[in-house]
Amino acid sequence: MKKNNLLHVILMAFLAIVLISCTHLFKLKVGFSTLIINVTYTTEYCMGMRPTDEMLDSLAKPRPYVGKKLYLKKGITNDTLTPILQTLITKADGTIALPDLFPGKYYIIDEDHLHTKNYGKLQDIQVTDQACINKWFKKPLLNFEVKKNIKQHLYYTINFHKSCYKGEASVPCIRYTGPMKP
Repeated sequence: MKKNNLLHVILMAFLAIVLISCTHLFKLKVGFSTLIINVTYTTEYCMGMRPTDEMLDSLAKPRPYVGKKLYLKKGITNDTLTPILQTLITKADGTIALPDLFPGKYYIIDEDHLHTKNYGKLQDIQVTDQACINKWFKKPLLNFEVKKNIKQHLYYTINFHKSCYKGEASVPCIRYTGPMKP
């Protein structure tokens, strides 16, 4: 009889723990949020005959950035030690959707912000201000916060400007010193 009572107490304790765990998960679920990022790009005129005003306006108009790779990290300031939570790639309409984010502070970076580089050692690049580069590296493209116990729908837009020159052109505080591209 005492064995049955002990078994009953252990079973009840186990069920209580399972129920408390499920309740805890349910409370977290209530706080989940959805993030939608619209990723666009603009371009500049790259040599040749003088374009019409309509052509220049068209280049300056944001378009969906299809296949752009971005990275989700937790925190507010970018550094190489913070692990990547998720690699994100924009869809055909230039958007990224992240459902069910847990409460916390997050940020988004691109490939240029993944690793620090010594730009001064790159061929055809002149560093104009190293402190400026360091500040740029630490600043994410987007910071956002998912609040506890509030279901949020967060919408943001990130625009990239594509330069005529490839490579490090998106990094501020450096100057391309190489030959002009044809």
